[in-house]
Amino acid sequence: MNFFPSREETLVFPFSAERAEALLFSRTKEPVNGKEEVELKGKDYLFNGVVRQGQFKVSEIIKHPQSFIPFVEGSIDKTPLGCIVRCRYRLFFSTRLLLGFWSALTAALGVIYLFINPQVTHAIFAFGIGVGNYLIAFFNFRMHQKRSRRVFLSVFRDEVRTNNE
Repeated sequence: MNFFPSREETLVFPFSAERAEALLFSRTKEPVNGKEEVELKGKDYLFNGVVRQGQFKVSEIIKHPQSFIPFVEGSIDKTPLGCIVRCRYRLFFSTRLLLGFWSALTAALGVIYLFINPQVTHAIFAFGIGVGNYLIAFFNFRMHQKRSRRVFLSVFRDEVRTNNE
């Protein structure tokens, strides 16, 4: 079981793995440090990241900082009738680090107030802050993950329609 929010899914498409990779590659740009380039080229691209050799690691291009936006990593595998895209939505390392730090700190404070310096109300408050912090992170991640999933699927939507006709 993973402490940090994440989600995995497997998608099956009726077109080749090469075509799926090309579609994702065409909507993904390598990350840059300059904000001007993102604004100029951002209209054509949906993702920052890397798409290579059947593997990808991308995140949605955003205009404002959002701590709980996930990155999507996965693979594109060939099948006789199309391709399988395996995706895993995860929090960025810095967000996991902060969530882990604050969860550990509030848990430690709760234990200290419960056992070492018995003050039950302080312990309940510390545990409550930790649980509240985690729930906020979890629900924000789910909200952003659903949006990232919709954007990710939009890359393949037109190709699926043409193959179904």
